[in-house]
Amino acid sequence: MKFITIVVCAYNESLNIYYCLKSLAAIDYPVNKFEVIIIDDDSEDETLDIIKKFIVENKHINFKFYKIKHGGLSIARNTGVKISKNEIILFVDADAIIDKDILNQYNIGFANTDVKIATGKVKNLNLENKEANFIYSMHNYPSLTLATNKIIGANMAFKREIFNKYLFFDFFVSRGDETAIIKDIQKDIPKLKVHYFDKAIVYNETANKITEWLKKMYIEGQNSTILLYFFSDKFFLKHFTILIKFIYLSFYVIAIFSFIIPTYVIIIALLFFILRNFFRIKYILLGVKTVFIRYGFLQSIKSFFIVNLGIMISDIGSLIPIFTGKKLIRKNSFGTIYTKN
Repeated sequence: MKFITIVVCAYNESLNIYYCLKSLAAIDYPVNKFEVIIIDDDSEDETLDIIKKFIVENKHINFKFYKIKHGGLSIARNTGVKISKNEIILFVDADAIIDKDILNQYNIGFANTDVKIATGKVKNLNLENKEANFIYSMHNYPSLTLATNKIIGANMAFKREIFNKYLFFDFFVSRGDETAIIKDIQKDIPKLKVHYFDKAIVYNETANKITEWLKKMYIEGQNSTILLYFFSDKFFLKHFTILIKFIYLSFYVIAIFSFIIPTYVIIIALLFFILRNFFRIKYILLGVKTVFIRYGFLQSIKSFFIVNLGIMISDIGSLIPIFTGKKLIRKNSFGTIYTKN
């Protein structure tokens, strides 16, 4: 069986960290074959106190904690990489519940020597929240199902050798670092595949409000442009993508003033609207279908409009870096350790 390190990065997770650690302590895997490294990113709440207390009460598990100067998620993850010595490094979120069989599943998967990077399934944790279930059905499920690259930060594992050359970018303090490192690796090794292990499961909370989900879509939109301009050498692809989004968004503005705009302009704008959605049609339809099956016709109609609003918000976010000049810088740092056990 392979030696595996689980890295948990936490910042102000006092409401969640205990349940995450409890699930890690219940993992069904030989205790001498894995370790858990917890990186506290200088939390301002009681996160570190909860971690310390839990470790004292669960000495049968190889838990280690490190408090670092606050630097964001990527720096915390890089610090976990540096501390780890094991062959496989698994990253999970501090607000997640880990399935007890997860290490067995990754052990089986990484037995294939071709596997260098892998990701698992992320299921909705807050099942009792109707809005969270609606968002998961409308967005998370179709996104994860249809994605070519299924990497997700809440449940991703790497062969240690990957980090001999690549690390997470400091730029990402909360979201997006998993996509950036994969793009960085695949730019050098285009054929490197991210393997998906369906039975390696993590339960993570979905946004429980539409407004919260829209904020995430806005951030993802910004990140998509930042990554596009950093990694793509294709001038036409970069600018054509932004142009389509700009004209697509203009449709909404044009619609507002349609009473004074010529009909042919509205038709052209509508065509761009259709063109933009054409690239997301499978995602939209699968989300609408899933909501229909689970919640009925009226909710599926609601999901159609909300998911299009999400796409619009994401596209607005994607235009922001063009005007602000915000860009990705190749900087990959480790945290300054204050405290450790």
